[in-house]
Amino acid sequence: MRRYKIPEIRIWRKGFRKKEIGEDVTSFILHHPNSKRAAQLLLKHGEQLPLEDLYHILQKRPELEKWLVDSAEGRFLLSMAKGDIHLLSAEGQLKMLKKAAGTPFFKKIVFSVTPLGKTLLHLMAEDPYTDYTEHLSIIQNNLSPEEWKQLVMATDNKGNTWLHYLITDFPVYFRPLVKQHPELFLVQNHLGHTPLHYAPILWKENVELVPPEAYKLTDNEGGSFLESLRFAGWKGVAPFMSSLERAEALLEPLFSSSEEGETPFFMLTKQEKDLYTVKELISSFPPSYQERFWEKATPDLLKRALILPSLCPTIKPLLKGEIKDHIRRIVLSPQVVNYIVSRESMVLLERWSRLYLSQEERSRLFTQPEILSTALSYGYIKEKELRQVPLDNPLLLEGAINNLKAFKVLTTLMEERLTPEQIRKLLSQSNHIFRIPEDVLPHYLTFAEKYLSPEQLLGLFTKEERYIVDFQRLIIAGYVKRLVPALASNMSEKDQATLSYILGFILEDNRPRVIDAFSPMLLKKINWKASSWKEAFFTPVLGPVLGRIFSQKEVLGKRGKWNRDDLLLLSELLQDENKEKVIKAVEDLSPKHAYRVLKAYYSREDEFWRELVLRYRSKKNFLEEVAKEYLSRGLKIKRKEIERIFARFDKKMIRHIEDWMDALAEHPEYVRVFVKFFSLSPEDYRRERYKGFQVPPPLREAWMKEYEQHLSVELKNSRPEELAHFVSRLNRYLEKIDEELPQLSLSTLEERGLEYLRKFENEVLKRIPSYLHPLIKQDFNEIRSFFTSQEIPSQLTFLFTDKLELLFMMGKGPKIDSCQAPNHPSSVKIGVLGAITSPAVKMMAMVDEEGRIMIRAKVFLLRTNEGYVVMVDRPYGYRELLPLFEKHVREVLEGWIDKYYLFTSAPGKLVGPQRAPIYSDEWIGDAQGLIRPD
Repeated sequence: MRRYKIPEIRIWRKGFRKKEIGEDVTSFILHHPNSKRAAQLLLKHGEQLPLEDLYHILQKRPELEKWLVDSAEGRFLLSMAKGDIHLLSAEGQLKMLKKAAGTPFFKKIVFSVTPLGKTLLHLMAEDPYTDYTEHLSIIQNNLSPEEWKQLVMATDNKGNTWLHYLITDFPVYFRPLVKQHPELFLVQNHLGHTPLHYAPILWKENVELVPPEAYKLTDNEGGSFLESLRFAGWKGVAPFMSSLERAEALLEPLFSSSEEGETPFFMLTKQEKDLYTVKELISSFPPSYQERFWEKATPDLLKRALILPSLCPTIKPLLKGEIKDHIRRIVLSPQVVNYIVSRESMVLLERWSRLYLSQEERSRLFTQPEILSTALSYGYIKEKELRQVPLDNPLLLEGAINNLKAFKVLTTLMEERLTPEQIRKLLSQSNHIFRIPEDVLPHYLTFAEKYLSPEQLLGLFTKEERYIVDFQRLIIAGYVKRLVPALASNMSEKDQATLSYILGFILEDNRPRVIDAFSPMLLKKINWKASSWKEAFFTPVLGPVLGRIFSQKEVLGKRGKWNRDDLLLLSELLQDENKEKVIKAVEDLSPKHAYRVLKAYYSREDEFWRELVLRYRSKKNFLEEVAKEYLSRGLKIKRKEIERIFARFDKKMIRHIEDWMDALAEHPEYVRVFVKFFSLSPEDYRRERYKGFQVPPPLREAWMKEYEQHLSVELKNSRPEELAHFVSRLNRYLEKIDEELPQLSLSTLEERGLEYLRKFENEVLKRIPSYLHPLIKQDFNEIRSFFTSQEIPSQLTFLFTDKLELLFMMGKGPKIDSCQAPNHPSSVKIGVLGAITSPAVKMMAMVDEEGRIMIRAKVFLLRTNEGYVVMVDRPYGYRELLPLFEKHVREVLEGWIDKYYLFTSAPGKLVGPQRAPIYSDEWIGDAQGLIRPD
């Protein structure tokens, strides 16, 4: 820091004699014990201090400000120090600038800069609503020409001059400035932009002030000012082309390419709204330059410009001599014509071709396979032209698969004019099965089925390593299931049905890991000649060891009833880079035990956990041994404490705790909290849980009370708002498949319920191919779930509880699989520990006779400025139970709390000590999600 030295400063201190101090004034003011005296010294010597010292003093001692604001000089210093120097010449403070004129302090103001490097001129330009004409006169009159030029050419931290700022708002002093200093147009900022890059197109009268060489400057990415003008819409761009001098200067930048290879003109034509200014742009060139403009034109440029009929007259007069041949070569190229077809219509193509082409050229143009393919893909079908070309060209089928109407027309003509062998060859050559749109794919497969054998049809799905995505999964899975009897002819009908189910089960799965592991290539690995489904699938697809393990019915499930969690396990195993080591470790184990080892191994990505699983894999109760060792060595829990925890809970609960350990491993700071609460008996757990829970006695008693009520459930048909959405979505699918299919009536569905839905579903399924059934069955199942579900027992129990086991299992249930489930992969499930240990959290739930949670919601007790409130978090579970659940929640709360928030956010803070993170879907005060202890 620079220092301003003064010879001496005399001060009086109470109880001390006057003495002389010779030291640096900045340091003296910073450490002076009397604020008022320090402010007086700052006023006296502030004009001679560097700006950074002023800024430093007021940053360290903000209390000095109150002594400075009372005087004009003090406000001057504050403005300088804060970088608000533009306030000196705004809001009626012009007299302060006048007062400083002619003093050394004046130039300090004018040439000082803000922390962002902005001068007084930059700051004035940022305020377009104030007239600074008089202020500028004072500044210019008190500076020499050299000093004025120095000020005008000054740049901020980003390299912007005053003109970079002025050009966007055009104050009245813009024109005099650029007349005096046209070189300002050549200054480039840190992006390489000149002021011209920011020039709005409205200042037509100032175009002649721009030096021609400025048009040729490009930014760091090769973009000229023309490219910048595109963002303003290009209206009124003609004035830039108004003279020969400017036209010559602009012709080159207009066609200069950026790093992406795009010219300003090409980028202009990319915007639909800008296309109608192209004609104005071209016509604004002087006549002698128009030919030069078109000579530089390329297909990439013309293919966009020529789609406007209004542009045709601008080109037609030039169709003579060499320029005519140049343009004709461009406009006859398939690249240009394809673009026109794709953007507009065959009608425009015909109109455009009449202007430029002879009849013979037009005939040749419209019979080119490339042109017809593009036309077919956009539904522009010309049967006359199709009859003039060989239909066995793969390009025609390539284009037609993108449009259902075109596909139907083309295939009809193909069946009329081609032999079955020609069609078979054409279909066998195709590699586009995974690019066919949803509405065309069923028709494509139906057409292909007429000419290809089952083996050839299967080959369509296995030509390349591609993933089945979106709707393709469902359609292709359904179609493959349909092919199984023909492909696996050596199997019994029962085995064929099982293999059909398995392939559908795998290929219909939409989880990324499963999709990645089982691409269509698995169809290539299957042994279709085998005599049983097990021989066909397990060993060929999984290998001998995994085939032996997973072929057992107790592993993946009984015939036709596989488990989706196990399929995910299998997909993770197949994609594991170290799978050979794992497979070798389990090859000597029984299938059932090996399966348990694999499931434990892939339950988490923790390397220490996986090492323990393989180490103890041979033991009968290996998982218990792994868990104890992991708790002991991995989480540093004492052996006696581990034994107490395992003795406290049954085996089922212990398995869930084992699944949950990865959350504890990611949050080791809460290990001791876990040990403390999970080691206690139920009575001691409640006593410890409510320690430090200080609320009024009546409220404490009501909150801690365990509420239990047995219910007989009778559900009626309900129509949540989402029902209309699923009905509409189903109807859209049906219309895409076949326009003649019936539509599901929402009003009839509400009136007649499941009886009407079953009859409608049966009618639809009879009228569409079987491989399309999975595509719509999902929607039928969604709609069916809105009505009475047979899965919900008639006898349930409503609970308001703080039991540890129930709180721990809040994330798991028949219709609950939330982030708080013990086996959820996310570490946010640590929030379960907060719910178990916090006295301010309980749960309301409806459970069946086995204790499974049918529906539940967390309940929070909050303290606000107005008192205590209860917030009920978002419910999870069967939505059919929601009305009944809400009714009982209200009954419980209205019995003892004045104010509560149901299924929504609430103000306030949690009552009592928070010992671990708590998860809330709704906002609690200003917190949401995983709320950690303060």
